[in-house]
Amino acid sequence: MDPWEAGAPMDRLFNSRLQTSLVRGFDPIEGLLSEPEPAPVVGGVPAQWREYLDARHLNAYYARIVACVQKPVEIELRPGARRVSVLGSAVFERDANGFVTAYLWAWRNGALGCFAQPPERISIGDTPHGWTWLELFRQGFLAELAARLRCDRAELQDYSSWVFARFRRKLARECDLRHMREQVRAALALDPLAVQVARRIRLACKPRVFTTLREYNHAIAYLPAYRKLQKEAPNLVPLYAAHADDLPPLGAGEPAQLLKEHVMENFGVRQATWSLAHRMRPRWVYLIEDFYNGPAAESTIDLLKVMEVLGCRQAPPHWYLWNLLQVFGHHGHRLCGYWTQYDEHGRALQRLTALIEAADGAQLRDMRERIYEVLAWIVDENAQMLRGISRAGWKWFVRHAAEWRRHQEKSAATLPGRWPAPFEEFRSHGHTAVVLRTHRELLREARAMNHCVDIYAERCAGGGHLILSIRRDGRARPLATAHLCLHSGRWRVVHVAGAANTVPRPVAVRLANEATAKINAMGWAPPADPDERLSAQESDATGVRPRAAADALTADRVA
Repeated sequence: MDPWEAGAPMDRLFNSRLQTSLVRGFDPIEGLLSEPEPAPVVGGVPAQWREYLDARHLNAYYARIVACVQKPVEIELRPGARRVSVLGSAVFERDANGFVTAYLWAWRNGALGCFAQPPERISIGDTPHGWTWLELFRQGFLAELAARLRCDRAELQDYSSWVFARFRRKLARECDLRHMREQVRAALALDPLAVQVARRIRLACKPRVFTTLREYNHAIAYLPAYRKLQKEAPNLVPLYAAHADDLPPLGAGEPAQLLKEHVMENFGVRQATWSLAHRMRPRWVYLIEDFYNGPAAESTIDLLKVMEVLGCRQAPPHWYLWNLLQVFGHHGHRLCGYWTQYDEHGRALQRLTALIEAADGAQLRDMRERIYEVLAWIVDENAQMLRGISRAGWKWFVRHAAEWRRHQEKSAATLPGRWPAPFEEFRSHGHTAVVLRTHRELLREARAMNHCVDIYAERCAGGGHLILSIRRDGRARPLATAHLCLHSGRWRVVHVAGAANTVPRPVAVRLANEATAKINAMGWAPPADPDERLSAQESDATGVRPRAAADALTADRVA
């Protein structure tokens, strides 16, 4: 949400003497040529933007930014509230109970005001976060310059981005930004325990870039309970946070006891599993960020149920849980629950878990390298039906998984040949996107990357889908795998995954998008005739007529 654009009504800050630096000295009717212009602080401006240049306004605006950085806060004390203006762009208001509301100065429907912001958009971990504060200044600069030139703000976007990229470099050299943040931190005076708790908890099943005001206000709401938990059962803090809104008030009992009764009576969690959660370090809770799409409370319970299926007697290694979950899901294909997927494989998984718990360091390293293939074999082949699995050793699991892999490779070799592709590979800046064109190539990619991209073979052979292996020059293992599909006559990137379905590096996502743009520029699509697709070999396909394709299919188990 852009606070500078007109939008739905929001709470507004009234009755305050705090002002904003974004309009300080702003005179929209001031002439551009009333006096000779000084040299712009950004240096020479490219010719295509000189018509927008007002060096007096540009230099004055930069001076206002520097003045704000040097004196970043202003405090206003009011009965029952404390307001802190930060960089003349934001106001943090703390009420008598300690809850904080953040406001941003913005123009809405032609009027300037200070409007409340959603707490999940406001960082408290490193305030002001990154360079987001400078983006607010850029939006103010856009509004002022558009009023001066009497033009639309959209025309000035590229110019303002160019200007503020140079402002950013100058500020990093000329100003003490660390001291600025120290002053802001001291002025906000956030409760240190609430900040500590906010950094540890997860209130939603989505990746978190920074700790937000939402988590802080949650910690303030339950601060007495967290104060007790920090002393008596610190490992339970993230689990308590996920269920805090459903628990009785603290006066009804101790927080750990209330949480125990809640998860055991309402969700059927066993005593042994509760004891395990009490002992485990809370890193396991953070898996909900990568694999789940439901409420945080239900997601944490599902993870505990997964550990029940595994028969865990001690904290399972993080890599074991990660590989187990990513057999069925990943950050791009999240599920509400996983434990029912594994319940029918409980006998095999319990034996595997017992072997991991009894393994030494060298054995664990070997298990970590092979675990995904073993888990995939257990799930795909229903391994628990084999005789002797309850007494099997690790080598027994590895041997059967290797036999299963060799059988897959033989089957892949007998399947029809290469399907058509727009090119063999696409290169850019030391990286290559290779189009995978056979069942065997997909299987090798799946083995190298510990995911199940091989299930896309039939869809790729049928047309409308492409798999790209993103590789870095000089590196044997692929960097990422990209899935493309044809929709309404144009190719689009459906998903990009790193090794073990982790979030890919930005360079891999960028290369996948560049390769997709090239395919669309070529106007390429697979042949509409199924027989022609099956017989296609090295295809130049630039002259093939594009065709529309259906939406991407959703597999039962997405790599």
